[in-house]
Amino acid sequence: MDEFTHNALSDVIFALYSGNKRGRVSPGSTPGISGQLTDREASRYADLLQRDRKDADYGPTEVVEPYTAEQADERLRWANVLVEDLRKIL
Repeated sequence: MDEFTHNALSDVIFALYSGNKRGRVSPGSTPGISGQLTDREASRYADLLQRDRKDADYGPTEVVEPYTAEQADERLRWANVLVEDLRKIL
């Protein structure tokens, strides 16, 4: 049995959106979800958000807040759109 870790998050998101296998993640029996994002955008955003979280958790950074207010707002928009799209399949 393969282990699933949080590192596969962008692969899971891609599989949910596209309905195609990516990495070690296979989709279910349904086609991909139709959301506000494309499969590539969704997996890219998930990957970048995960990297942001890892950087925040494991740093180090030279500055307390490495992002401008605009960059932080953009990241929050990505997260909100992903959550809204994924709620459609629940």
